[in-house]
Amino acid sequence: MDRLLAKEIVAIAQKYQAGSIVLPKLGDMREIVQSEIQAIAEQKCPEYIEDQQKYAKHHPG
Repeated sequence: MDRLLAKEIVAIAQKYQAGSIVLPKLGDMREIVQSEIQAIAEQKCPEYIEDQQKYAKHHPG
């Protein structure tokens, strides 16, 4: 996934003849996305931990 994203970023930069590419620091992005998915799972299935885990598994970040 990272390679595909990087490839697309470079392609866009080349298309617009950018002199440089600046990206935000993404160190905690995985944890942020997983937390958001877990919060949604808890809202959808508030009393069923097993269903929350199934939801989170089928909606990876």
